[in-house]
Amino acid sequence: MIKHFITAFLLLLTLSACKDDPRVISTETSPGGLDYVLAQVPGQEAVAIQVAWNTDWAFRDGRKQAVPYVGAELILSGGAEGYTAAEAGELFADLNAEGQIFATPDYVFGYLGFDKPDMEQVIALANAHLRAPALGEDWLGRITTGLARTFAESGAQPATQGFIAIRRAVLGDQPLQQALSLSDAGMFEAVTRADVQAWVDEVITGSPFALIVAGDLTPAEAGAAVDALFAGLPAGSGTPVRNATADFSPRRILLHLPDAGTGVLTFLAPIPPTSAGEPADEFTDIILAQALGAGDQSALFKSLRTEMRASYGFQTGIEGYTRSQRFLYITGQVEPERLAEAEQVVRDSYAAFRENGPSGALEDYKAPLYQSVKQGQSDVDSLSTSALYALLDGMSPQIPLDMKQELDAVTPERLTNRLQTAFPEASGFIMLAVSPDAGSMPGACVITTPEEATDC
Repeated sequence: MIKHFITAFLLLLTLSACKDDPRVISTETSPGGLDYVLAQVPGQEAVAIQVAWNTDWAFRDGRKQAVPYVGAELILSGGAEGYTAAEAGELFADLNAEGQIFATPDYVFGYLGFDKPDMEQVIALANAHLRAPALGEDWLGRITTGLARTFAESGAQPATQGFIAIRRAVLGDQPLQQALSLSDAGMFEAVTRADVQAWVDEVITGSPFALIVAGDLTPAEAGAAVDALFAGLPAGSGTPVRNATADFSPRRILLHLPDAGTGVLTFLAPIPPTSAGEPADEFTDIILAQALGAGDQSALFKSLRTEMRASYGFQTGIEGYTRSQRFLYITGQVEPERLAEAEQVVRDSYAAFRENGPSGALEDYKAPLYQSVKQGQSDVDSLSTSALYALLDGMSPQIPLDMKQELDAVTPERLTNRLQTAFPEASGFIMLAVSPDAGSMPGACVITTPEEATDC
């Protein structure tokens, strides 16, 4: 499956606070002058460092949009100054450490997890890969070949082609659409070492947009680790310019694929970004999405079973093209001859759900979320992730300590208000069907390739 934003837009904050909570979140400055957030979790041996670098690579003309995907893998897998790829891999494994870099249109994210006694060794290893990655040609070839194969296999699936077509309809042929779809395998084959080096030089700098350290560390220990991790990296320059237009106007589109084994029906419409609301709104959205289309007790499952006497596996989720372009989607497989019928049932079911809200007791929806809150109270990964995304939304990094209270704030009235003010009307969706039968959806704009959706 093509990964667009990994966890950047679907964040479940899993922490709570109590009056005697020993955890402390503070804003600090390292001896070298780097601002960072320190989340102190007493008694934990594990340490997590998370970073977000600003980027606008995906928004610029003339950029090879596959480069960030390749570069994110190549930095950590291809060795670095003082370490062969094999030596680095063995050392990471021996130290039970984990490092990851992944790219989204807005930010490039880095994660480093390790045990505190190994901090000096792990930081030195990570710094070498950030500061002077080898970017070896042999590893470049392996990664580009593997990614090309993965994206090609995923892109051949009817459901994936449907989502690519929707992106075409919404974003046109902008660089952002190309970066998200990566539908041409040749995009990976065209990536050179020089391309990756240029991306690394531009993005992996000593001036991260957000930096979180979580663990049983004093400010002095955390500050020294931060300076060592970013030692020797170039200073960042310039402010990202993320210009991209999105047209979410409702349309009905049929992608005719004669070889499609079944029909696919997808609805998509915008909802406000997390930065436009409060933390409790995100819990509200999670509950609403689950109540609408998750499992055999969801509104959609019940409607499809009752009206069509079929147990179609429709699912509902919330994602985004960028952090400011968030959307609700509904998707599922349907026999081609029943696509038009299913479209109407889904629209009617959603309209009723938006008017009446979820059925059943709110506490039943909250219960698994409270359980996650309880389980995540001292987890450095959850804490650092929550604080990081709070910063990206322009909010206080203290928010993770208040998650139980935010979940407490979700009431039936809040659910109803959210549905009426933030969720689209039933007529507000882009609908795209994939079918081997060109006549499956009367009145729809019929296309034969995802690219043609731009003209619908």
